[in-house]
This record gives sequence, structure tokens and C-alpha cells, in this order.
Amino acid sequence: KVEEIHRLFTEPSLINEGASLKEVVEAIIKDPKTRALYVVDKNKKLKGIIVLKTVLKFAFLESIPEPYLDFTYFSSFMSIGPKAKKAGDMMLPPIYVKENDTVKDAFALMMKNDLEEIPVVDNDLRVIGDLNVLELLELWLKKLGE
Repeated sequence: KVEEIHRLFTEPSLINEGASLKEVVEAIIKDPKTRALYVVDKNKKLKGIIVLKTVLKFAFLESIPEPYLDFTYFSSFMSIGPKAKKAGDMMLPPIYVKENDTVKDAFALMMKNDLEEIPVVDNDLRVIGDLNVLELLELWLKKLGE
């Protein structure tokens, strides 16, 4: 179960919807294991997820060489472009697991949604932890040694 392992790892990285791009970048680089930020309201209720790749796209959008902007990979960001100044502009809808979910469920959600990190929430959707791919690999190594 997720409840048995998520508390063994790092604290989730939280940010509010109105945070600037600069604040988003500062928050995501604070912890080298961070692969996502969780956008929350004042009660830590999950509003959305900002993944590392999205932060990179927004941070470098103005300096990406022209030929690369034609790729579908960047096209969805072109309409927002430099106007994306807040965390709320960059977030994906909330995708999460609860403590009673299995690690297998968490892994499946992460793979299905191309996430490297997923929040753990309580029944009120407040972020209480997270799991990321590095932590899952640590768990795999631990199980391998048993």
C-alpha cells in the first residue's frame, strides 16, 4: 500500500496557483529529487500538478530555436507563451493516489499520465505526501535485496 512507503521519502513540493514562473523554478530546483510541484490552495487541497518538463518549456520558450517550435511537442505552449506567468497557467489537472491505493496503482497512474511523481492525498484532497520514480526504484532495490 502507498501508506506504507510514501512517508519514508521526501516532503512533497507545494506551490500556490498565483506563484510566478520564477517562484515555480525556484521551488522545483530546491530538491534534486523533485519531478513535479503540486499546486494547492491555502488548505493544501490539490488543484493541479506542474511537471518538470512543463517548467522547462515555459522557462525556455522564448529562447528555443525556431525550427524546434514546429514540433507538436511545443505547439500547445505557443498560444500561451510568455503570457504564462503564474503556476495556474502551467498546471495539469489533479492526478493523485490515496494512502489505501497500492503501489501498483500508483505506478500505473504514473505511467498512464507520463508522470515521474504523483501526490498522495487524504479524503479531502489535501496533499499529505508523494511518490516519485526514484523512490520507486529505491523500493525495488530494497525488495530485490530481501
